[in-house]
Amino acid sequence: MPHNLWIQLAGILVVLHLISPLVLRVTFRFPGRCNPVLVDPGSVPPLVQGLVGRCATKFASLGFSLVGYFDLGSLATNTRTYLAYFLNRSSGVFANVSVVTSPAKTAGYFEFSSSFTNGLTLDVNTSKIVSPMPPRPGFRVFRFPEVFDPMELFQIHGTFVQKYAAQLEPHLPPVGQESSRTKSQVERYGPEQARTGYMYLSKDGQTYRLTWKGATLLAWNALWPTSMVRGWMYRAQMKRELGSLRTNNPVGSITTAFARILEPTHCILSVCLNSISVSISMLPTSGSFSLRSRLIRQSV
Repeated sequence: MPHNLWIQLAGILVVLHLISPLVLRVTFRFPGRCNPVLVDPGSVPPLVQGLVGRCATKFASLGFSLVGYFDLGSLATNTRTYLAYFLNRSSGVFANVSVVTSPAKTAGYFEFSSSFTNGLTLDVNTSKIVSPMPPRPGFRVFRFPEVFDPMELFQIHGTFVQKYAAQLEPHLPPVGQESSRTKSQVERYGPEQARTGYMYLSKDGQTYRLTWKGATLLAWNALWPTSMVRGWMYRAQMKRELGSLRTNNPVGSITTAFARILEPTHCILSVCLNSISVSISMLPTSGSFSLRSRLIRQSV
């Protein structure tokens, strides 16, 4: 009986690896244009208000001012993306809470981000998902889902800025045009991935679709066991990054985050659960919006 079970599970895994690229190739669309719409905070779904509310007070205590709540529209089928944008002009740092809603669930994370005049962007966030797409040129993204306190993440972000951009000048959009930063980042994503061979501009000139190369590698990177291996490798990379910060900051919140990310049971459990959830989301019967929404959240 156990032998037959393993054969059945292996068969399911093979089928997923064969079907998932086809599903993504047919259904995936990424908009070539993004027009963030400023909305009233009271008009967004209650779950979005709750996720933002958990961070807003902490952001304010760190010197951030609310730029606004923005509706980014449908970046993936059956989803809607909201962004609560904050800015600390004195430090040149943006903060945001990104939330994706769908009929099935609402998920989000918070982030600190800095852009510089040489084109470099440093992002530090609490997302659990490692993007299955190629890294974006000029972007360095650090993910720490173990961190729950915005103050702690802000300190880590500041240390990364000192490590990678100490001599660089922050680049900020003019007052009143802060949302242009998000618009630019989203609209650059399609052409960037087209240059990698993962996407191509569709005939309508409005959306980007996956090539067979992109659909296959995206699906396989998101499925077990590749997703588990990539998760372990990424966590090891983040552990080394935090270790380098800990060397120069032996006390404080960075040490706390370092200790948490080393906890092996949490590491293995989170990676396995992530692999299972992504695999389930790829089933044709459940649609592919979950994978696509996760991809977009991590890509922009």
